[in-house]
Amino acid sequence: MPPLCIHVGQREVLCDQVPAFADKAKASGVPVELLVGEDMVHVGHALAGLQPESDAAIAQVGAFLRARRRADAKFRTTLRNRRGLV
Repeated sequence: MPPLCIHVGQREVLCDQVPAFADKAKASGVPVELLVGEDMVHVGHALAGLQPESDAAIAQVGAFLRARRRADAKFRTTLRNRRGLV
């Protein structure tokens, strides 16, 4: 599985099950970032600009994606170097 960035609000129905899923993924070697938003609701990301937790969640998604992009670019460069394509 690819790296996971999981967000769940404490008010969501599945809130108790999400950390268990994250733990299983981690145990399988999958990099996982889990955010349990104290005051987040299911569509909490849609409340960016209105709720501090939503702003923090959006910022975390951006940081996660930037890190993945850097890691992917580094991986592609390594493959090209190994194949003599650079």
